[in-house]
Amino acid sequence: MKTLLLKILGGVLAVLTATGVGVYWFATGPTNLGQYPPASTSPYRLPYPADKT
Repeated sequence: MKTLLLKILGGVLAVLTATGVGVYWFATGPTNLGQYPPASTSPYRLPYPADKT
């Protein structure tokens, strides 16, 4: 009985975690991306080379 309860709780926790990550991923970040210039014409540059982070 205890093992079944732990499996159910583990499954519920996994579903809640996946849902939280999905909501965070879709609900955050910039909006209206059309207002930003394309990278090729943007006057803003990174302070380091693009392939070195």
